[in-house]
Parts: sequence; structure tokens; C-alpha cells
Amino acid sequence: MKRKEEQYKRGILIFLALFCVLFLCVWQFFKWYELRCFPYAYDADLIVEKDFEFNIDNVSLTQGGVEITGWLLKKGHEPKEIEEYVLLKEVDGNQCIKIPTQIILRDDLNNNQDEVDYSMCGFYALATYKNIDINKDYEICMLYETDGENCIVPLNTTTKRWEK
Repeated sequence: MKRKEEQYKRGILIFLALFCVLFLCVWQFFKWYELRCFPYAYDADLIVEKDFEFNIDNVSLTQGGVEITGWLLKKGHEPKEIEEYVLLKEVDGNQCIKIPTQIILRDDLNNNQDEVDYSMCGFYALATYKNIDINKDYEICMLYETDGENCIVPLNTTTKRWEK
């Protein structure tokens, strides 16, 4: 009887260990999938500069890649069903990379002039070194997608301007 209990305990421990390994593998996959960059066909016809306000807080080279933080908002438009991506377009070339962003809560963007909640307009993006060439200069833009409307907002800066 004691031997069967030990076998059950050992079986449960093996099952839990395998479950933990599987969980970690799935978690790493989703982390990788969330941060992966895509080539993007840059279309100059999508460039829009009016109605948008923006600021780049920081562009820094880290061990993981190029990190970009800031905010982008469209005046009078609440950011509920919006997808935003950072676009890095080669200044001296045609290559463009689409980088997914993570939302950063920014209560400092709300003001009393209108009733729109802009607190979800902050962003963070990471482009890993395998996706970009750090010796090249990239124009930083945002791809703003909502309700079937896609537009590119140039952020009037490049990655080389942020080098220290």
C-alpha cells in the first residue's frame, strides 16, 4: 500500500513538472510573438500630420535592442479600438519595419478642455538587434489603425538624433 502511494506521489510530481515546463514554453512563445517585428510596405500616401499630437520621451540602445517610449493622440478621438505600431524607416533606403507597441498609461495627457480620456495613448516599443541595423539611421513614425482607417504619423525624429 505504501509503495502505491509513493508511485502516485511520484506520478503527480512528474505531471506537475511537465505542466510547469509546458507553461514556461507557451509563455516564452507568446512573449516572443508579442515582440516580433514585421517588414512593412511604407506608403507615403498614408502620411497624415494634422489632428495628431505626439512626443517621443526616449529612444535608447539597450542590451535587448532599441527601446522607444512616448505618446501619440488624435485630438477628440478616444483610443478604444486603436492599434498603434512604431515604424522605423531607413533614412537612406526603402526598408521599413513595423514594431508592435505596448500601451503605457499616461494620466498626464488628460486635460479639462475636452471630455476625452487620453490616458491610454502612451506607448513602448522594442526593436531587437536582429531586426535592425544599428549602424543605419531610421526615421521614427507611428502607424495608427482604427475603424478601417490607416495613417502614418511622422514623429519628426530619427534614431541617430537620440544617440549619446
